[in-house]
Amino acid sequence: MDLAAAHLNAVEYLRDGASAAFNLGAGEGTSLRQLVDTVIRLSGRPLPVLPQPRRASDPPILVADPEKANRVLGWRPKLSSIDQIVGDALNWHLKCF
Repeated sequence: MDLAAAHLNAVEYLRDGASAAFNLGAGEGTSLRQLVDTVIRLSGRPLPVLPQPRRASDPPILVADPEKANRVLGWRPKLSSIDQIVGDALNWHLKCF
């Protein structure tokens, strides 16, 4: 829902004749391990995981800074907790499949 709202704000921005690139995120990172643990916790099901070493090209930390989107588009994430995102995805998946 947050990304949809940001895209709607961006459409208005484009209609005004402007163009720019924006990072859309909550300004805090989530590790792959946190994501897997959240999926397991919210789904109540095991998730097979095959741990692998980090690839040489993977940054140790990568976090989207939404400050420009906040300032220019007036956009702030409201529903971007990892629990909310995973819960929404699980609910969608259960309804569709």
